[in-house]
Amino acid sequence: MNKNRRKRIQNICDQIEALREEFDAIIEEEQEAYDNMPEQLQESEKGNAMYEGISTLEGISSSMESVQDEIMDYLES
Repeated sequence: MNKNRRKRIQNICDQIEALREEFDAIIEEEQEAYDNMPEQLQESEKGNAMYEGISTLEGISSSMESVQDEIMDYLES
C-alpha cells in the first residue's frame, strides 16, 4: 500500500477514535443519569430500558475499539 492510502486509513482510524471518545462520554453521562435515579425508578420499565440501553451502547463502543485494533493491525503488517 502506498504512503498516501496508508495515511488516509490512519486518518480514518483517528476519526473513529475521536468518535468513540465522544460516544464513551455520552455513555458516561447516561450511566450517571441512571445512577442518580431513585432506586424505584431504576427498577421501573424506564429504568430497565435505560440500563439495557447503556449495555448496548457499551457493546457498540467495544465494537468500535475492535475496528480500530483491526485497522492498526493491518497498518502495522
